[in-house]
Amino acid sequence: MRGSEYSLKDDWKPVGKSKRAKMLADFLNAIALQFNRAEVVSGGTAKPTENGLRIEAAGSGGLDLSNINFGYSIAGNVCTINSGNFRIHNIGNYAIATSTPLTLTGAEAWVYVQHATDHSSTSVQFAAIEPESNGTYYKVPLYHFVQISGSGNNYEINRICHLGDINFGAPIA
Repeated sequence: MRGSEYSLKDDWKPVGKSKRAKMLADFLNAIALQFNRAEVVSGGTAKPTENGLRIEAAGSGGLDLSNINFGYSIAGNVCTINSGNFRIHNIGNYAIATSTPLTLTGAEAWVYVQHATDHSSTSVQFAAIEPESNGTYYKVPLYHFVQISGSGNNYEINRICHLGDINFGAPIA
């Protein structure tokens, strides 16, 4: 890969014959191919950090998640999550119509979409621990951020949990 000494494996094969295994392999290959394309990190760097692989792009290159549904942008400790849709098939589509700015605090911050099981509300939230759904809310993690040590209130992405709109099958009662 030009522009960086690191590249991602892009020939993942499904283990077993399930649709889920094939979808996961296809997803990993698609992400790797995007990352490995020369223009993605052209002029930038990819380097290991204590939290994984940090991608720093230069110019107009880069893996830009600020333009997709439920994508994000971050400046210091203010993380803005784009609008998006929470769909439950055969029940409804619940849109978050505007971008949501969140002021992150603490050493870690989990950003997630919270949807009331009675379908009365849908919002973007954050918490210090990984969110779990319960009888009152579906909670779908989007991102896990960590505070950059020694940087004051600056955060970096640690994990991408979900990209794009959220789709659920109808719940079974």
